[in-house]
Amino acid sequence: MKNFIKILTGLILCGLLYAQEFEKITDVNATVDSKDKITVTVDLTGPTNYYLFKISNPPRLVVEFTSAMVEAKNKEIDLKGSFINKLRVGQYKDEPIKIARLVFDLSSEDVFYDALAAGNRIIIAVSSKSELAKAMPPEPTYRKEELKKKTVKKKETIERNVPDEDHAKKVEAITASGEDVKSEAAAEEPSDVSEISTVGGALQISRKIISINFYQSDIRTILRAIAEQTGLNIIYGPDVQGNITLKLHNVTFDDALKIILKMSGLIVEREADNIIRVITPEALKTERSKSVQFTRVLPLKYTRASDIQKQLTAIKVEGVSATIGEDTLTNSIVLTTSPDGIAKYQELINIFDVRPRQVLIEATMMEVDYSDSLDLGIAWQLRDFNVLNKNANNLLQGSIQNNPAATPVSGSQLPALNTASVGLSFAIGGLINSNQFSVLIDALQKKNKAKTLSKPKIVAMNNEKAHIMSGDQVPYTNTTVTTSGSTQSTEFTNVGIQLDVTPTIHSDEYVTLEVTPKVSSYQMSTAGPIITTREAQTKIMVKSNDTVVIGGLIKESDLSAIDQMPILGDLPIIGYLFKRQQQTKDRVELLVFIRPVILD
Repeated sequence: MKNFIKILTGLILCGLLYAQEFEKITDVNATVDSKDKITVTVDLTGPTNYYLFKISNPPRLVVEFTSAMVEAKNKEIDLKGSFINKLRVGQYKDEPIKIARLVFDLSSEDVFYDALAAGNRIIIAVSSKSELAKAMPPEPTYRKEELKKKTVKKKETIERNVPDEDHAKKVEAITASGEDVKSEAAAEEPSDVSEISTVGGALQISRKIISINFYQSDIRTILRAIAEQTGLNIIYGPDVQGNITLKLHNVTFDDALKIILKMSGLIVEREADNIIRVITPEALKTERSKSVQFTRVLPLKYTRASDIQKQLTAIKVEGVSATIGEDTLTNSIVLTTSPDGIAKYQELINIFDVRPRQVLIEATMMEVDYSDSLDLGIAWQLRDFNVLNKNANNLLQGSIQNNPAATPVSGSQLPALNTASVGLSFAIGGLINSNQFSVLIDALQKKNKAKTLSKPKIVAMNNEKAHIMSGDQVPYTNTTVTTSGSTQSTEFTNVGIQLDVTPTIHSDEYVTLEVTPKVSSYQMSTAGPIITTREAQTKIMVKSNDTVVIGGLIKESDLSAIDQMPILGDLPIIGYLFKRQQQTKDRVELLVFIRPVILD
């Protein structure tokens, strides 16, 4: 019993899966209103989508109903004696969707038609004259009801009464894979052309006069219908979808296609003389990114190819797939991509590959001696803590003085150095302008308290490190001891004045400096050279043509000397009468003045 229930349930589910949503055409009637006008009514079990189109050879008017099945008894109506020879209704397709067709066999292609839906009835008026709208009833307000799912029993196959050969000239381009499919089309005589604007530019297509009437119809069905009217081959992929409603009478193919594309957000491209392709913008962008690629060598003027290659690789250009390489020998970028990608990357290269700006760096490194009773002191006091303030006058004050009560020589005041400082120390002095710098240097040199060690000048490119070295290489012996013995080698170390500066230029004419000044000296000993080094590392922002001061690099030394008479000076107590002892304390401060000047 349980197995029987399972089998029955499976059959019911299969029946539901194969059930289709469609309406039935229950009746078709034709009324001859006059010799120039005929009205046809089509009754259905519910609302459905329909559209009308004409075929030129032989002349026919076709009304196609989607999701519909023919059950009308009168499948053929003879209308001889009028401009319509015969009216036929039949089932055009059963799968994958049921399509029914109402076909008017015309005596001439020059007819006018219109249609409207009134509930479950569709009224079609056909006339051999243009005054068609006078006889049509007013179009009612129509609200489409929700389609109900109906399960029907399989009946005997309804014989098609629309000959297949009559429709051999239709264009069929539906494909699940999205590949372009060519279809045969009726040969058309050369026609006038116009232009339809597309993303890729203006496209020239036919100016053939067509009439179409669609209500909530699939865009692919509409494209197929206008292809049958014009004889063009229209191809499209599975991503072309959507429903639209429009009614166009005696308009050019250009205008009709332009409206349809605008309503659906699609793009048209010409593949051949009588083949056009309709595609979505997204699909076109993807296709172009994967299109035929070219390799282009793009030489650079100023920037290293390795730097540009890293920048371009890090940037993701939308819709472009590219391979980016470099050639260091010719300093070029090797780019493999589509023509559109080459143009986009060339724009980026033009932005990055510009002539770098340069900075002239003037440095003065000097020593100031404080050994004469510490009567001359230099220190730096900031009025506020923000060293990077753009107003240099708010950064520095001070004077040069012999003692605390002395009158300043000139310039702004500089308070005395903290005499408690011992050993090596370091402090950023601040920013001074050219006048303050000159006054300070002149005052120190007049007192014979300052000695200029070096005044180098160097030009550095933006964001590139500049290195200055003035000194000696001191040799020393390096002994390496191993289990098998010891080996000695002579090595060298640099001693003297070194300065490393890396400038970064800003758009407001300010320069950020990464500065590393270093002054070293040596004394020989039995163990090797003893090297004394004064070094600082700092990063500061200064305006072009202003001077930044680095101070506080102080070296102290205590010297003791005894001058005495031989023998007598060594006697206890009274020996002090025959000798003289002298103690000297030396304090030397290293000052570094750096002035960057931006070169245009």
